Formats: sequence, C-alpha cells, structure tokens
Amino acid sequence: ARGVPVDAVDAREIKAVTYSEMAVEETDDGWRCYVVLDV
Repeated sequence: ARGVPVDAVDAREIKAVTYSEMAVEETDDGWRCYVVLDV
C-alpha cells in the first residue's frame, strides 16, 4: 500500500518517521531523501 499526498491529510501533527522505507542518496544535483511520515 502507498500513502496519500500530504495536502490530502487533515492531520495536524507528525507522529513518527517510518524508517523501514527511508532512503538517502547522493545525486549529481546534491542529496535526495525519501521518508514516510505517520500522521
């Protein structure tokens, strides 16, 4: 399952980062970070 766009969520606070899907990588343009937030 995938999440929804952040503007579609009515939550006001972030509970946690889901580290199991976190990715950090260096690209030609700099750094890219992908995180999943539990709201």
